[in-house]
Amino acid sequence: TERLLHFLGIAQVVVTGKEADDVVAVMVRSYKGRCILVTADKDYFQLVSERVGVWNPHKQVHADLENFKEVTGVEPAHFLLGKAILGDVSDNIGGVNGIGDKTMVEMMGFIQDSKDSPLDLLAELALQVAREGSTRQKKLLDQVETVYRNLSLMDLSQEEFSYDEICHVLSSISVSLPFQERLTLEEFKVLQFAEFMRDFVSFSAPFRTLQ
Repeated sequence: TERLLHFLGIAQVVVTGKEADDVVAVMVRSYKGRCILVTADKDYFQLVSERVGVWNPHKQVHADLENFKEVTGVEPAHFLLGKAILGDVSDNIGGVNGIGDKTMVEMMGFIQDSKDSPLDLLAELALQVAREGSTRQKKLLDQVETVYRNLSLMDLSQEEFSYDEICHVLSSISVSLPFQERLTLEEFKVLQFAEFMRDFVSFSAPFRTLQ
């Protein structure tokens, strides 16, 4: 709950009318310091840069520019296009029928210039697949519109934020909140978090060092 996060000393960022992933995207673009995104959501891989890494707590894997291809199978510049080709079941976004992870990774090998935008990369990929692609890879050509649609839905750089909204995001993450042990324990009782209460010393250790 929001109350519990506040008691734990975790700052929260809320921008009315904006999705959480878009808020995170504008946060890492606007904040010039080092960022580690703690999440299992693969959407955030598109935000990886020299300053931004992603830590998956479930798999205990950290992704940055150095090991990005090892973790995801593709180059950082190709990730969004690859995801748009595959779709995202968790968000109910369908991909190109007949193309899975293996074929998608193979297709990325056709792309020569990684500096172009995802839309330009798609145009280059479609041209190369038409010339040299396998029968399975050419399924892309009949479903290019699906990929265009998915790029518009998945690209975290597209959502526009006003100057005031960006200032609000930056001010929200600059707030230093104290860890409030008594209130945290009381909230645990209300929420019936018995396991956390039994091992409260270990659980609370990271939050005591946030300031």
